[in-house]
Amino acid sequence: MREYQKELLTEQMKIHQACSVRVGGYCMSPVIRDNAEVTLEPVADPAALRPGEIVAYFIGTQLLVHRLLGNNGTLLRLNGDNIDALPHEIAPEAVFGRVRKIKNPGFFKRLLKKTGEMYARLIKK
Repeated sequence: MREYQKELLTEQMKIHQACSVRVGGYCMSPVIRDNAEVTLEPVADPAALRPGEIVAYFIGTQLLVHRLLGNNGTLLRLNGDNIDALPHEIAPEAVFGRVRKIKNPGFFKRLLKKTGEMYARLIKK
């Protein structure tokens, strides 16, 4: 995500407007698949977040969407559902949104995307 996109998303959350973004990767699979569209709603009180919720936060300009494992009041413990890595901890203020809706791409959309990528590679050669 580019810096201006991060700023736009952060500002939209500050004015308490939900928004949808496309996320990539497999760390939350199968709940959130690669190239899924997630709707984020603002988090007014990060201390009120409960384990099991899926939250959004930035590390640099990278948007991350992970599951909240624990909240001790001073740090939030997070991890992806499909990751063998150890959970990490962030300050509650770093969380700006919670996932409220997930729209995963269908099989045919994924197939078309992969076919298109393969075709594009063939054309380049």
